[in-house]
Amino acid sequence: MNETKSEIDSTYGIYDVEFEIRASKTPGEYSLRLKKDGVSKYVVSKYAPREKIREKLLLFNKNSSTLFVVFGFAFGYIADEIFKVIGPNAKIFVIEPTPKLLEAQANLVNRAKYSSVKFYNELSFERFYSHFYQSLHMSNINHVEVLDLFDYKFFYDKYFNRIKEIISVSKSDLQTNIGTVSAIGKRFLGNLLSNSKYINSSYDVTNIKNKYKDIPAVVVMAGPSLDKNLEDLKDFDGLILCVGRTVQSVKGIGKNPDFSFIVDYSTKMDATFGGYYDIPLIALISCAEEVISKWQDKIYFITHDETFKELIDVELPDFEINISVSTLAIEFAKYIGANPIIVIGQDLGFTPDKEYSKTCNVYEDTKRLENVDVEKSDLYELVPGYYEGETVLSTTVFTAIKRWMQRFIRINPNIEFINATEGGAKIIGTLQMPLKKAIEKYNKSKYNSDYEPKLLFPEPIDVEARLEKTVEKLEEQKELVQKIIEISKELTREYTQYQPETSPEKIREIYPQLYNLEVELSKLKVERISRYMFEKLSYDISKDEEYKQQARRSDVENAIKITEGNVLIYKALELAISDAIDRINNRIGLESAENE
Repeated sequence: MNETKSEIDSTYGIYDVEFEIRASKTPGEYSLRLKKDGVSKYVVSKYAPREKIREKLLLFNKNSSTLFVVFGFAFGYIADEIFKVIGPNAKIFVIEPTPKLLEAQANLVNRAKYSSVKFYNELSFERFYSHFYQSLHMSNINHVEVLDLFDYKFFYDKYFNRIKEIISVSKSDLQTNIGTVSAIGKRFLGNLLSNSKYINSSYDVTNIKNKYKDIPAVVVMAGPSLDKNLEDLKDFDGLILCVGRTVQSVKGIGKNPDFSFIVDYSTKMDATFGGYYDIPLIALISCAEEVISKWQDKIYFITHDETFKELIDVELPDFEINISVSTLAIEFAKYIGANPIIVIGQDLGFTPDKEYSKTCNVYEDTKRLENVDVEKSDLYELVPGYYEGETVLSTTVFTAIKRWMQRFIRINPNIEFINATEGGAKIIGTLQMPLKKAIEKYNKSKYNSDYEPKLLFPEPIDVEARLEKTVEKLEEQKELVQKIIEISKELTREYTQYQPETSPEKIREIYPQLYNLEVELSKLKVERISRYMFEKLSYDISKDEEYKQQARRSDVENAIKITEGNVLIYKALELAISDAIDRINNRIGLESAENE
């Protein structure tokens, strides 16, 4: 999400467009005319605007996972059609660049109808990126539908291109992590269930918020440049925040970190802590259960989505998690009020023979770097270095982390962000300064904080009873999915044996049944529990062009393939739900129905 002065102007051209709203020829409906550079056009028709929009929309091959990015609100006519076909949980992002145009339309509609729609105007690009990226996942990355029925590409060309760029960047950021997400599979739910055993002994992170106001914090990352900074860190009296593996680096110089962090799900994470389990830990609730089960100090659980709430009805504090524990550490430093934030060891790249500091280089593997051909690689790239004129070997994953940091700096201008790494990739927006100099300038004791730890639950909750209620919801969800599969098979048969005289009527009867079942399914609010397993099972199907509309096939042939694909998708969901039920039952000591 890099923005430089050369890429943007003060308005993105949104005030170069004039608009006029009139009543259409159809009672109760409105038309919209846009004008720019002498070109005037009714983008929302004067004649039957709803009907004209309905004719342009092709929604029959879309599903509930589709993300709709809609250019132009059009008095809600597009959103109404999407809700009608896809259901009330359709994800819609409306781009209406001119604030007065959006306001004028909003005054003509029932705003409550569109409470679930996200709207963006003026320079709300950061907010759009944040919302859109959070909505992307493995099973919908290939189901993003950008709708420009009103030629906004002409009238708002700069704005249009910026939004398209953000969509592309969001997909790229997710793709860098797709292999990891696929590998999570069974680990995700397994970690949640195991870590739920420790929820009653965990501590409330909200009690720490702003308790270290204007105390300097050094966030210790694991890059190879860390080796040159550790000696200077001995003289620092502020907060020391360590990503997992750097706990042993800081312990090695006789300092005790104030907090450590873990977000990774993998069993490998245990080895990175080097046996040090005796400092407060900020832990993503889905992180490696092997670490949590051994931890000897306070644990503060956090989340970045609603899964744990679905699982045991506990709402944990929500932190933005990118694809690195370092972003959590920085976000946490802001949360507790630390200022300035000083990062060390944040290379975001490689030296010729190093990936990590020698103090924490478990799992280091630099042999793969020996024969890297940047020009032929989709992963590796050369980026500007910390020092002027220098280039550094990096990766697209590191670039995604760097982009997050640069966005963090832009939207938090009140926080002084110092890059004291003295190596690695350049992070635009940081103040570059050696750690020794930063300590001389900003050093301040942390011991004036009035923070006292408090348990998350002063009175223990009954986790097992809550899990039993969740199983009941999952059983209901599974039953609905099985009904959808059977009706979808019936629809496939009708298309396969298509009879022009009778099939259209039968098909019209089937679609409302599917819609009603999907509405019931959406009300259960347990879809995240089986999400990773479902995505792992359905990813290949969702990518397969065989189950998408193709111009070379007839409408009926396309309908057959699309409905066959839907059946396979729902079978994958059924398997994922069954897996979740079995795992939860095992956690609470019950045998699954299949094993009785």
